[in-house]
This record gives sequence, C-alpha cells and structure tokens, in this order.
Amino acid sequence: MLNEGIPISLESLEEAVVENRSGRHDQSSSKITRRQIRTILVSSTGFFMDAYDIFVINLAVPMLGYVYYMNQNNMVPSNIQGIIKGITNVGNLIGQLVFGFLGDSKGRKSIYVIELLIIIVATIGSAMAGSAATGVGTLGFLGFWRFLLGIGIGGDYPMSATVSSE
Repeated sequence: MLNEGIPISLESLEEAVVENRSGRHDQSSSKITRRQIRTILVSSTGFFMDAYDIFVINLAVPMLGYVYYMNQNNMVPSNIQGIIKGITNVGNLIGQLVFGFLGDSKGRKSIYVIELLIIIVATIGSAMAGSAATGVGTLGFLGFWRFLLGIGIGGDYPMSATVSSE
C-alpha cells in the first residue's frame, strides 16, 4: 500500500521487487494456498453450523409443544423451554474454557478434530432423542444432547478462528 505524502523512489521499488523474488518477505504478502483456503472454508462452515445449531432450537420448541404437550395448549411449559434453550449456552461456556485450555496445552489441530467429533455425535443424538429409558422423557434426552452440543460448540468458537489464522 502506498502512503500519500511519502515520496517513493524507483530504487526502493526495485529493492522491494528483488526482496520479493528472493523469498525474503513476510507471509502476509504471499499467495493463499489451496490448503489455507480449505482450512478457512472448513472452519467457516463449522462456525456457521454452530450458530445454526444454537438458534434452531427456538424454531423446534414450538413444534415439540404440538407433539408432546397437546393437553397444554400445544405449548412447552416455560421452565422447560428455558432449560432446553439455555442448556446449550451452559455447555458452550464449559466448552470454551475446557477446549481453550486443551488447545493451548495439547495442540489446536488435534483438539479441533475432537471437538468436531463431539459436535457431530451430539447433533445426531439431538436428532434421534427419544424416550427410550424409563423415567427420562424425550426432552430430557434432548437436553442432554444439546448440553453436549454446547460443549462442542464452545470448543469450536475459539478453535475455528485460531486454526484459520495459523
């Protein structure tokens, strides 16, 4: 970038070109590689999916009311709504603390893979939440999987940005 008001000589431009050709330049001026593009796309897609996973429950809770609370005007009770909607954020906080520490101590890329696997398993678990165990309803299982999803998302927030920048 040229700064206005600062004269640039032909010699300084030639020197910059020679330095650039010799490979003595900073990484910010080099071209982006396919690997960097792939890393940025993967982490950006992960970040988009994290946001989707957090906010889609606001659309799903009214549907759950029609299925499981027909005798209560098709509405999930407000205390259960709060738990189902907020449990992901609690997991998110825990995930950020735990995976942030682990990423610094064990290596970001290996921890990034682990938290992505947690997100995948928890998303599938959320989709398949049912009342298989005696005494635990569908919303209980959904709450468990959403909590686990929040832990994975909490790890993904700081890791996506850091892995992309590296």
